[in-house]
Amino acid sequence: MRDHAGDGPDDAPTIDEVERALKLAKAAELRVQVAERESMRANLPVRVDEPASPVPYVAATAIGSVALVAGIVFAGFPAALATQYGLTFLGLSMIFRRMEDVPVDHPSDLLRWASDRIEALGEKFGVELYGMISLTAFLRAEALSLSSSSISLAELMSNPIGSVIQWFVAEMMESIMNAVWAALWWMPLFAGVGWQLAVAVIAVAWGVLWVLDMPDRPEGDVAGEPDRLPDVNGT
Repeated sequence: MRDHAGDGPDDAPTIDEVERALKLAKAAELRVQVAERESMRANLPVRVDEPASPVPYVAATAIGSVALVAGIVFAGFPAALATQYGLTFLGLSMIFRRMEDVPVDHPSDLLRWASDRIEALGEKFGVELYGMISLTAFLRAEALSLSSSSISLAELMSNPIGSVIQWFVAEMMESIMNAVWAALWWMPLFAGVGWQLAVAVIAVAWGVLWVLDMPDRPEGDVAGEPDRLPDVNGT
C-alpha cells in the first residue's frame, strides 16, 4: 500500500523553482517580442536607417528651377512673386520629405519631435499637393503681414502693454484671414494667369512632390536593412 505521508506542504514548489519558471516564461515572451520587432523592421523602407539620398532633392530642384525660369521668361510671371512662391514651395516640400525619413530611433530628440509633429499635421490636415500649396500661400501671407505691421515708438512708450496687446490681436485676426485665403489659393491663381498656365503650375508642383517621393534605390538593394536584433541570450 502506497504511503501518502509525504503528500503535504513539503511537495509545493520552492521559491527558487517559481522564480526559475517565471524567468523562463519571461524569456519566451521576450523572444516573441524580438521576433515581432524584427518582422516590423524588415517591412520598413530600406532607406529609413540610411541618410536620405540627394537624388530626389536634386531632381526636384532642377524641375522647380527650370519651371520657375520658364514661367518668368516665357509666361511673363512676376519675377519676385514667382520666386517667392516657387522657392517656398520647394523648400517646404524638401523639409517635409526629409522629416518623413527620420527613423523612430534617431538619436536626435529634436528631429524625432519634428518628424512626429509633421506626421500628425499630415494626418490631421493633409500635406499633399493641395495642403502644401496652401501652406506655401499661408507662410508668404504671414511674412507679408509681419513685415508690414509695426508698433511706433511713441505708442510703445505711452502705452507699452496696450500697444503690444493691440498689435497681437490684429496679427491674430490677420492670421485667420490668411489661413482662409490660403486654402483658396486656386482662385487667385486661375484668375491671375488663366486656366492653361494655372494647370501647368499645378502640374509642376505635383511633379516636384512626385520626384521627392521616388525611392532612393532599387528594392533589391539591402544595404540599408537594419542590423539583426540581438537574441535574448545576448548572441
